[in-house]
Amino acid sequence: MKEQQALYLDDYVKTVSPKPPHEFWSNEVALMQSLKLKSTQQQVHFVTTHLLGHPAKRHVRDWQAQVITDWAMTLCSPSDPLVICGDMNAAPDSDLYSNFNSGGFSSGYASVFGSEPPVTFLTETIRGTMDYMFLKGPIRATAGVKIDTPAAALPSGSSGSDHLPLILDITYNITE
Repeated sequence: MKEQQALYLDDYVKTVSPKPPHEFWSNEVALMQSLKLKSTQQQVHFVTTHLLGHPAKRHVRDWQAQVITDWAMTLCSPSDPLVICGDMNAAPDSDLYSNFNSGGFSSGYASVFGSEPPVTFLTETIRGTMDYMFLKGPIRATAGVKIDTPAAALPSGSSGSDHLPLILDITYNITE
């Protein structure tokens, strides 16, 4: 069984307050795909998002991450595996990253390779690690493709995106 859910942050903001601060209005969205194992009915949930990238609005991005995490947690059982991934537009030393770790999530990439990649986003003017795959519950990353720093800015002739992909093998414990 597959089940999809979507959270449109603009819609959420409109329900929180009749006149929310303008800075919280954005076009960011989170998508959740839930998969159910036929033999046990156990579910694993995948959420992907692209959070606000404006450097002066870190507090909005942190709020978006919290709303998305809370939303995802209400849609799944506490024992279900949960993956939240995407372009978080935040560095590994950010509050957003720390909040995921203190909230019981772990970085899949860092758990396989010992640290985050040196770069997942590289343009002529900006370079940094901004993309993550956070895991929670009976799920872990077991292998992956190590990211090396590209020689040139992205997108390029060999990469159609300004972000490098995170490719990880994940496993979860099946309860019989």
